[in-house]
Amino acid sequence: LPVIIILVINVVVFIGWQLAVSSNDLAFMSENFLVSYEALVNGRPWVLLTSVFSHLQFFHILLNSLAFISFSGVLVS
Repeated sequence: LPVIIILVINVVVFIGWQLAVSSNDLAFMSENFLVSYEALVNGRPWVLLTSVFSHLQFFHILLNSLAFISFSGVLVS
């Protein structure tokens, strides 16, 4: 179940990036899902976690998901 939850979060964030077409949407995604020194200094420490779920390209999320699934048995047990 934890593996499925993590994969769903990855897909939801990926869809968020794909649907972010306006400058406001892109600013929101960039400020909350990309890690940077500026984000940390400006009081957004969650970017250290949320950036892990950011995938901008389809093959990036596909290959990361396949790698995650292949290691998930070791991680869960």
